[in-house]
Amino acid sequence: MTTKNNLIDQVGGIEKAREIVSGAPETATDYVFWTGKTRYINRLTKEVYLDRTQEWFSANIMVLNLMHCLDDLRTAIVEHDEDHCEHEWNDLTSNGDKYRFLVCKHCDSTQNYLPLDDSRKFKVGDFVVRRGSIHYKSNSYSLWKVMYVLQTTIPCIDVAPINKKGHVLASRSGVFAEQLFDHATPAEIKAGHRIDGEISQ
Repeated sequence: MTTKNNLIDQVGGIEKAREIVSGAPETATDYVFWTGKTRYINRLTKEVYLDRTQEWFSANIMVLNLMHCLDDLRTAIVEHDEDHCEHEWNDLTSNGDKYRFLVCKHCDSTQNYLPLDDSRKFKVGDFVVRRGSIHYKSNSYSLWKVMYVLQTTIPCIDVAPINKKGHVLASRSGVFAEQLFDHATPAEIKAGHRIDGEISQ
């Protein structure tokens, strides 16, 4: 099974993937690497697009057998960007909305679970660590980032761990009760992990 990562690797990296998608004619559904160039295919009409003449011509069976879906590549790019994006949010909330509607400036990710009141312990973008509860101590030393603040009966947050390079691993995010977390201290944020004995103020 082709994953988003090896699909992007197959075309030569994320920038090449963006180039393929942005260069596609409006009616193209697929792409193929042929004679050293990226060619675009219309799957329904079985035609190939020629840049030189900007016209569609009947594609031979060899080209059709090698084509790849443009929508799969678009999805891979979106998922790649979400995994690697350091989200910065634009607030597009309108009057009458029950929740804030936020759109990332970089990858177009959205969130609309943040309640309008500011009484919650955490806000989107906060760095947190999991210390556990009064019953047990957490064995997680990761630094986490709050991705969403959920409006649930038991206050919950959607958090994603941050790797050693400082990247948010959005694909490994999960929803937890907010009482299991504390704000990370400046020392923990700098170190990139939980430090036992540190208590946020």
